[in-house]
Amino acid sequence: MAGTDTDAAPTPLHTLLVVAVRGLPFEGRPDPEGRLLPIRHAVTAIGFARIDALPAPGGGERYALADWRAGGEEGGSEGDLVRAFWAHFERLSPSPRLVTFNGRGYGLPLLRYRAMAHGLSARRYFDEKYDQRYAAHLHFDVMDRLCEHGATAWPSLEDARLLLDPSDAPSPDLPDRARAVDDVRAITMIYAAMRRLSGHASPAARAELSEAFRARTG
Repeated sequence: MAGTDTDAAPTPLHTLLVVAVRGLPFEGRPDPEGRLLPIRHAVTAIGFARIDALPAPGGGERYALADWRAGGEEGGSEGDLVRAFWAHFERLSPSPRLVTFNGRGYGLPLLRYRAMAHGLSARRYFDEKYDQRYAAHLHFDVMDRLCEHGATAWPSLEDARLLLDPSDAPSPDLPDRARAVDDVRAITMIYAAMRRLSGHASPAARAELSEAFRARTG
């Protein structure tokens, strides 16, 4: 019957903010051979998805895709893009779980460096201890977790997505904004597979999430 407690939306177990950051070295400041230095890079694109982890029938968690897109405006400045990301991060309630792929080694340091360069604040990130490496409830770096914090070789995002779906090779022709958005989808699917492996996600969670992404792309 309408209006009863059974009609209320389930309360999320937690909210995920899945983030993919694209960057390029500044002209005249290339990376040393074999190294990637985010302090020498500019942000070219940010993709993100906001996803609610909900209790699944029969136990475990399932995932509801609430938002999935590129950050900032097409053709906007880097400063506006970085400012918009940190402002969005500050506004989210409750505090989200960040999900990245090599976010500790590249994406988040790049966003912090560029925030410093533009005179921006990222207070919540530090106040709530998102910089702690082993606090996966705050920041789940998929790459870092896959290799067990360096115990085995670091996988690439391409290898990890092809592990789940051999047909899911990224298109080399995508512009940075579209590539960042596609990276977010791939990171999310790998995260869901890892949560299933650890017994936290329901058996159907990954397939349902894949269908939600497919519906958004038409």
